[in-house]
Amino acid sequence: MGPLLWLGVLGCSQQPAGESVPAPLLLARHGELVSSLELPPDSWGDAVDLPESVPVQGPFEPIRTVAGVTTWESPIPIRPRNLFFSKAPPGMKLQRSNRTLKFADASRGSKKADTWGFTADSLHIRRKAETGPPQAGDYALTYPRARQREESLNFKLSGLESEAFALRSLQLGSSTRYGLFLPAPASVVFDVEVPAGARLDMDAVVLPPELQDGRVSDGAVLSIEIEDGGGWSVVDKVSLSVGEWDKVGVNLPEVPGGKAKLRFSTAGGSTDIFDYVFLAEPTLYVPTSSPRRVLMVFIDTLRPDHMGFYGYKRDTTPKLDVWASGAHVFENARSVAPWTLPSARAAFSGHQPEAWGAVSTVQEELSSAGWATGAFVGNIYLSSNFEMAAGWSHHSVINWPVAKIQVREVERFLKRNKDRDAVAMLHLMDMHLPYEEPFRYRNIWAEETPDGLSDRSLRVSILKAEKQEGEAVREWVKARYDQNLRYLDDTLSGLFEDLGEDVPVVIFSDHGEEFWDHEGFEHGHTLYDELLRVPFVVRGPGVTPGRSAEPVSLLDLSPTILDLVGLDHSQMEGRSVLGLAAGDADAKKAMSDRDQGFGRPLYGDERWGVIASDTKWTTHAGKEAVYDLAQDPGEHTNLVKEADLDGLRVRMGEALDRPAPVSWRLKASTTSGSPPEDVVVQVRHPEGFTRAWLGADPILKSDVELTFSETEVVITYKAGARGTREVFIEPKADVGSFGDLSLVATELESEKTIEARKALVGKSVSDGVQHTLLRGRAHGRSFTVTYAQSPAPGEGMEQIRAFDSEVFEELKALGYVE
Repeated sequence: MGPLLWLGVLGCSQQPAGESVPAPLLLARHGELVSSLELPPDSWGDAVDLPESVPVQGPFEPIRTVAGVTTWESPIPIRPRNLFFSKAPPGMKLQRSNRTLKFADASRGSKKADTWGFTADSLHIRRKAETGPPQAGDYALTYPRARQREESLNFKLSGLESEAFALRSLQLGSSTRYGLFLPAPASVVFDVEVPAGARLDMDAVVLPPELQDGRVSDGAVLSIEIEDGGGWSVVDKVSLSVGEWDKVGVNLPEVPGGKAKLRFSTAGGSTDIFDYVFLAEPTLYVPTSSPRRVLMVFIDTLRPDHMGFYGYKRDTTPKLDVWASGAHVFENARSVAPWTLPSARAAFSGHQPEAWGAVSTVQEELSSAGWATGAFVGNIYLSSNFEMAAGWSHHSVINWPVAKIQVREVERFLKRNKDRDAVAMLHLMDMHLPYEEPFRYRNIWAEETPDGLSDRSLRVSILKAEKQEGEAVREWVKARYDQNLRYLDDTLSGLFEDLGEDVPVVIFSDHGEEFWDHEGFEHGHTLYDELLRVPFVVRGPGVTPGRSAEPVSLLDLSPTILDLVGLDHSQMEGRSVLGLAAGDADAKKAMSDRDQGFGRPLYGDERWGVIASDTKWTTHAGKEAVYDLAQDPGEHTNLVKEADLDGLRVRMGEALDRPAPVSWRLKASTTSGSPPEDVVVQVRHPEGFTRAWLGADPILKSDVELTFSETEVVITYKAGARGTREVFIEPKADVGSFGDLSLVATELESEKTIEARKALVGKSVSDGVQHTLLRGRAHGRSFTVTYAQSPAPGEGMEQIRAFDSEVFEELKALGYVE
């Protein structure tokens, strides 16, 4: 297929009768159209290597003096990704004359000299007042991650092929954008067809460097030219400034025959130092007066059974109840995990979350079809640090925004794309701890704040207070949660009214929240339905209002969005729910017959499960539970003794499309102190092993390595790491043949052999009850082997990483790490 056939490839936008225009072309999404690309090797001038540290050049301005200590503010010579700044991320340090200063944020360190802090834009250096201001070069800032990012902006150091270097996502402030990266001097030529009335539109900026040594860009010039067989002509020439977005838009001339070349070229000012020109989503399109919109409303941590139209007793959603009467409500929707990151990956890809990065996402599919895609999120797990900005045209993250701020961002995005199709994802954090509803909603249901709590309490303090006050704390917490939902009801109803009836809207969540339903609180820990059940509501033209009881999944979100706009979704694992909403008998049967696999807790040992019809099966540390959801929706009566466990185990593996054999689970305890030496454990069995793998460790509490061979499994618990990690081992023999299983634990030259429990040999079977097959203690750890079932990692799939040291403070503030 030739590069000039993009109109035929992408088809036409579905516009109202009488207005048909070709689909927009997002140029940076179509590398196959590039006929020429020239890039400079670097933007550092005479510098051969990037420095390990960068001098702080100032200017220095005094911002406060307290107790004889002056805080001096200077522009920070890096671009941090932090949203909170109460702790320096690992590797970041400020030095003076090779002396490292102590970090202290303003609330704790403003009275101490020779301390420092930082914000997204500024460096704060505290000195005794009588010493006067710092001079340029007195201090140097070191941050390895900034150095790595700077290398990625220099072609010769990036390790990227030219196309991957130029067509990419980059971040400025809180926003990550996708587009063309053309450090001056650079140029790229696209072979395109230019329809009548075409326009070229983008946002453009000179990005500040990630690591600045005192030299600065003096701006750059972007030239846009067109060639239609009669020579090149300039259609626009724009001077760009550093760090400030410029809207660039130009009407293109009529092209005889339609075929043309578009050239984007950049030039520096007096120098080419740091002239990092970035063009965000340059788009060739024909403006329309009737653009399509789609709104995805992602309400973090929302339990459907706290919404009126899902049957809640409190009047939490009076306006949404009315709105939902014209929508289709899916009463039995579930997530794939009890926390944000895996759930969101499944929702936006239509695949199991471990496939993220190897499969296309809904935003990528929409972008390829010419849609502007914007995501406005408020959870650090949805940020670029966790690869969640990928594919969006415009991705913005603010930690803990109130709903009205997010709504305002969405409205700006839609206005920015007023004459072309756009999909916006509105993510709301108001239902997530700490509950911070506006003051006028504060006492709708919540009574006096219990002792030990405040209006802004997190999980630890709530758990402590609940132990003392019990039911009073439980009811107060639920009331606070409900009051935030009432605030969202008012906020969303106004947005929906402004958008009108013709805009499809999908409401969903990533997981629910535990309110001591099974004696637990918050989320991320268990797989009960108070965490897995989520709202899933669709309203828009062509969507039949009503309710469906058939089970659906967050995997179905992306196929549904694509189905709403007429795009193919057949390659996704999930399924569109529109046929189900329309009452299609085949769709009803397909959804009812499909098993749903789930698992992936954030905290503690692995948990997995499957829902097959009305039967819910879960496994954890060798223990299994089975519930009849039709008769026992609250999951209180465990039917494990009468269930077909073998059949349910098989169905879990099939639902996850991963092998999930009954295996041996080795769990070592944590240690009381920091282990001074590695402990190496050799697992042996005369008949050998089929496979072995490490269990998940999302928040990286351990440092464990595994080496597998058919004759031996070796696990190394690294020195200095107190944590542990589950190990799953599939033997070649029947799992009941554990009598010859042994572990040899070695630290330095000291060995200890741990053998299977002879009293159990020949008597124990995998019956859903935890059986200890082997137990012993060596070198400061206890080792236990039980039966278990965990899906083995699939080919090309990676376990989910939920920790990033750069945003530790954000994770801590949200209660994800302690």
